[in-house]
Amino acid sequence: MYSWMHPEWYDLTPLLGRPAGDHPAARPERDLTADQRLTNAVVQALFDDPKVTGGTVELTVQNGVVILEGTVDSDGVRIAAAAAAAGVSGVRDVCDALVVKNT
Repeated sequence: MYSWMHPEWYDLTPLLGRPAGDHPAARPERDLTADQRLTNAVVQALFDDPKVTGGTVELTVQNGVVILEGTVDSDGVRIAAAAAAAGVSGVRDVCDALVVKNT
């Protein structure tokens, strides 16, 4: 289970149709900032990686630097999440602040 800090990162189109007005999901991809486009790409990379499961990840991108915060189930998940983020084209650096749960 993942929890992302900003609901505007989700594409609500399948659920609600095309969002109206100033909602960020209503903007075409070209209207997004470089960090917003990079955020979308990193989120997709995390969802696509089967090793990134179990925990809560909060994702922030600032000037091409990905900041991963939250709690994950194992060190393997932490490493996989950082690697998935680092593998996205345009990511300048990854700050891995993920904490492994004590079980």
